[in-house]
Order: sequence, then C-alpha cells, then structure tokens
Amino acid sequence: MKKLIIAFGIFSIILNTVALLIFNDYDIFNNILVTSSLLSTCILIYFSLSKNIADAYRISLPFIYSFLGMVKIVLSIFSKSTIKENCLIIWLLGIVFIEIIILLIIDYMKKHTSH
Repeated sequence: MKKLIIAFGIFSIILNTVALLIFNDYDIFNNILVTSSLLSTCILIYFSLSKNIADAYRISLPFIYSFLGMVKIVLSIFSKSTIKENCLIIWLLGIVFIEIIILLIIDYMKKHTSH
C-alpha cells in the first residue's frame, strides 16, 4: 500500500507538470501550490500508514488526509498568483497544520495508552 501511495504521488505530480505545459492559463505559482499540496498529502498518508497505530486510525487517516488533500488542491488552483494578500494560502497552511497536529496527537496517544 505504501508503494502505491508513492507511485500515485509521483504520477500526480507528473500529471500536474504536464498540465502546466499544456494549459496557457495555468500559472506557475498555482502549479507550485498544487505540487506542494500533492506532496504534503502523499507524505502524510505515507507516514500514517507507516506508523504502528490502531487499525481504526490506519483506515481512517488516509481517508481524512485524502479529503483534505483534495480541498488543498482546489484552494491551490483558485488561489491568486501572488503571495501578498492571498487568504487561500493561509487556509492551505492551516490545513497542513491541522493534518500534522492530527498525526502528532495520534502518535502521542499511541505512546501513552499502550502498555
């Protein structure tokens, strides 16, 4: 499963790069945001599958991260082409922060509840 996540991530990033080359209206800034969203989502899914956690977390976390990854991609596509006064970038960073916090909380719970 972990190899499939890596392959899907690489394929998605290549597809995103090809889309940049094909579509004239697709800005490079938005491409970078989408690529970073894909990369962060794949990394978090990979880490959630790599950890020795309860089965319920191993099943639900990839779904949660996939959904939030799609939200990040949509926000990245519709984002302005500049960093200045770009509220969607703050939302993107907030989602990444929430994803990392979820992973850290589950890791903390694993360490303190296992005997």
